[in-house]
Amino acid sequence: MKLNLSQYSVVARHDIRINGVQVVKSQYITEIYTDPFRTVPVFFYQNENTDLIVFSDMESFINDYRYELEVDEVGFWETVLYGNTIWTRTLFKTLVQLPAACVATIDNQTNEYTIERYWDYCVQEDISIDSIEKAVEELDKHLIRIFSKIDVTKHYVMGMSGGMDSRITLAYLSKYLPKENLELFTYGFDERILEYKYAKEMTENLGYNPPIFHKLTPDSYKKALQYLPFKSGGQISLIHCHMIDFFTSNNVRGKLNISTYFTDALLGWECSVDKQENPNPYSKVLQNNAFVPNLIKEKIEQDAQQLFSSFNLDSNISSIDEYKYISERNQKFHTYLAFIQADYISSVNPYLDFDLLQYCLSIPRKYRANKKIIDDVFELKFKNISSRDFKNISSRFQWGADFSGEFEFYNFKFINRINAILRFMSKGQFQVFNKYQTEELERILYRDFARELATALDAIEEKGLITLGFKERMKKLPLRSTGISERYTLISLNSLINLC
Repeated sequence: MKLNLSQYSVVARHDIRINGVQVVKSQYITEIYTDPFRTVPVFFYQNENTDLIVFSDMESFINDYRYELEVDEVGFWETVLYGNTIWTRTLFKTLVQLPAACVATIDNQTNEYTIERYWDYCVQEDISIDSIEKAVEELDKHLIRIFSKIDVTKHYVMGMSGGMDSRITLAYLSKYLPKENLELFTYGFDERILEYKYAKEMTENLGYNPPIFHKLTPDSYKKALQYLPFKSGGQISLIHCHMIDFFTSNNVRGKLNISTYFTDALLGWECSVDKQENPNPYSKVLQNNAFVPNLIKEKIEQDAQQLFSSFNLDSNISSIDEYKYISERNQKFHTYLAFIQADYISSVNPYLDFDLLQYCLSIPRKYRANKKIIDDVFELKFKNISSRDFKNISSRFQWGADFSGEFEFYNFKFINRINAILRFMSKGQFQVFNKYQTEELERILYRDFARELATALDAIEEKGLITLGFKERMKKLPLRSTGISERYTLISLNSLINLC
């Protein structure tokens, strides 16, 4: 066995409260543990001619082994349909990943291994939390415990959006970190967007210097096509380049990035007040897709069954969708992206704390659902930036008028419909300015990536991974946002598959 992990600790006994990869060695077996956030990814590669290789650096692995890699059709379709592969599967055959909160037990003689969950995320509701005041008070204690440990002698950068996650982060940072030690930035396609307006208002109120604006251009995404698919093994597409584009365009030497990833999972993005007995979320997508071969559908279902085998319906998790979100999606997207960003700047993430995770998952759903608890933290602990007095353009904005206000919500919808028509008629050359958006992904696909999409679809069909019918469907650009991310994923996947 070759252990090529960039970061790991050899320990006598695994400790769930310590992030990173932990390795426990004995005479006959070796155990490799990921933490519940999967802050460091772990992959296993072995074919008939190769020793078992355990690694975390996907880009180096692809450079060394690309000529012997074969695309896994199931992994390909899982990535296209869901944004990442399910459970232990990857884009390539004989390449396996270790999910979050899992242990791989390896036989030292044969290199055979098994993978299983050692912690299932299924925390029970804490019935002693019988008021929002109690919920907020304990959450506040956890956040003070975490943020008070920040090294105030160092200098930091942080993405500051007009949303709730960066707002609550800056609020707690303001208790400890001097303004001269923090550089804030907001990214977007135009300085006039609400994202930037609200970010400036918030920083001014909390006593920090206003964020600088980082403009995302078509070139930002073009450059990302050259690195993100390779660093992520196809799991993260080119459209998620915002932070790295800022880091590579600015002098961040000697600074640390403060990350806010995983806050959605902690604070209830997928949580609902009532228990939802929804069907398997992967199955719902498969039922409406006639282009995926039945044999591949069956294997996707099997992967999903393995993922959900540890889900406990009697826990405080509101649905199988939320379970997927807190145990699978965030780890394979957000914390994996943070791991990749570390190639450009070291980072700290206050929210990757096991005790905080356990507490948040125990908060009664009526307080945590739809991230309502953030509003209550502001109301009870930071009245100067309460949601009543400061607007936001967070991910909740698109949930409806209740979260964004009737005029703003319907104005946002109206502009989107106008732009859908203009985009189609002008091939992305003309659009009405939309202050509610951070990016113009639909427009850029029409105007700047149409050729790359057509090339990718032709190449992927030629390799037999998709049918002619699916190719023709994907070549027809949609009026609305539905299907946009899948097309960018296909472009990203093709750049990686062509290399191998």
